[in-house]
Amino acid sequence: MTFLPIVERELRVNARRRATYYSRLGGVVIAVCMTFWLLLMSRSLAPAMMSKMLFQTLSWMCMLFCLGAGTQFTSDCLSEEKRDGTLGLLFLTDLKGWDIVLGKLVARSLAAFYGMMALTPVLTIPLLMGGVVGSEVARVVLALLSALFFSLCMGVLSSAVSTKASGAMTLTLVLTMGVAIGMPLSGAAYTYSLNLSEPPKFFLVCSPGFALFAASETVFLAESTGFWTSIASALGLGVSALVLASVVLPNAWQDRAASPTRAGLAARARVFFQGQAALRAQVRAVRLDINPIFWLATRDRLKVWLPWIFLGAVAGIWGWIAVKFGEEWFNEATYFLTTFALFSIFKFWIASEAVGRFWEGRRNGALELILSTPLTVRDILSGQALSFQKQFLAPLCVAGLVSLGFMVAPFWSKLLSAPGSEIWTLMFLAGLVVFVLDVVACFWTGLWMGLTTQRLNRASGSVVWRVVLLPWGLYLGTLAVVSLLAVLGVEWHLSDSHSEYWLLGLWLLFGAGNAVYWIVVSHRRLTTRFREIAASERYGSATISRPWWRLGF
Repeated sequence: MTFLPIVERELRVNARRRATYYSRLGGVVIAVCMTFWLLLMSRSLAPAMMSKMLFQTLSWMCMLFCLGAGTQFTSDCLSEEKRDGTLGLLFLTDLKGWDIVLGKLVARSLAAFYGMMALTPVLTIPLLMGGVVGSEVARVVLALLSALFFSLCMGVLSSAVSTKASGAMTLTLVLTMGVAIGMPLSGAAYTYSLNLSEPPKFFLVCSPGFALFAASETVFLAESTGFWTSIASALGLGVSALVLASVVLPNAWQDRAASPTRAGLAARARVFFQGQAALRAQVRAVRLDINPIFWLATRDRLKVWLPWIFLGAVAGIWGWIAVKFGEEWFNEATYFLTTFALFSIFKFWIASEAVGRFWEGRRNGALELILSTPLTVRDILSGQALSFQKQFLAPLCVAGLVSLGFMVAPFWSKLLSAPGSEIWTLMFLAGLVVFVLDVVACFWTGLWMGLTTQRLNRASGSVVWRVVLLPWGLYLGTLAVVSLLAVLGVEWHLSDSHSEYWLLGLWLLFGAGNAVYWIVVSHRRLTTRFREIAASERYGSATISRPWWRLGF
């Protein structure tokens, strides 16, 4: 029998897929554009400082890509087979658990690995400028590859123990970020509670990000043990995840009768999340009169609680840090970064939640059954909109009020002088406008992508790329072109006193314009083609190919 037959088959299949090669091209284009923009923005610095800044920025951007690769590429590789009922057929052959696990790992991670390899030559550009040595570049690449392997393996393990795509993605994100970010934070809390001078190395070396920090020439020369220990930890955790997935998978695909203990736990969980029978009947009677889809989407009370739990956790962590650091924590950078992180997390959350609404119904045929009822497409869409308002509207209002509080906080503490107060206020107001529009765009675009995309993780990534990342790419690309023209001697007759307003207006134009565009396009597609797509037998079978210049209409 051929050694690792599924791996060989998947390699042959992926070698014929255009996306395998487009991923390399896309990674190179993004990295080169980012490098070009950073070089233009920092052209006033010395070459050594410029190369160091460029190298560190690109390295940490690649680390974020590597840590998110498991959620994007491998989190649904095995759970998809379990939902379709095809995983059991593979075990009728001579295949073992590790054959299937390694085959799926290779199949789903090939594009991520190619993308990372395509980024490696771009990381060597600072080497040619000076300020970075070749050994440091090699260590950074090794740290990135170990983080990529760790993240992909966490995705395979999550997919092996989960059946639902959303559950597998969430578990992958929790495992990856729990090790990468949770361990250092736990070390900081442990150090603070015991009044230690520095956290124990165990909490740091377990994080793949620590290897990137320790790869720096200065840190590595002072102590090389931490770097190699962190690399070994990431690889060890990845291999352990693969072994565990290989052991669990042969026994994870069968349907078993629920034991009395499990049935009792399920009943108690239903009461906890949906309420007692009398309360469920009362809620059902009220919400069915409003909209049946609204009742169907809001039966689980946990979805309504989660945004509030998240806000409470953020408030607790923020308050704990404020108590620890005192006045040092209350500054403009803290206010801005907290608002940016809070808004970004809500955007990603809403995009993922919106994608899952129609994706699951399309996959199991529930949408076709709903379309056979007297409900119209407008009723279905309005019911989803009402459910999102029930789940997110109040927490989003609280997040907006928090941003306004951060906007006025520097004036109370007199951190801002009069000349900088106006641009600070306009920046927060513009950010709030773009946030509201992006939330609406993530909702409507997420519904459309969930209806038309086969894989849940790919649909969520598509929404993030279109709504959140695309305007930033346009903004940075425009700034790079303007900077290049300035280097070539083209004068724009723009005074320095108005340059900040021009940059803010440009960002508002791209952010708000992109969001409005996707709101209009996605809403138009849903209202005109919902029944056609939902009733089709296969994903994309009813999709009409359009050239890119038609902009989706």
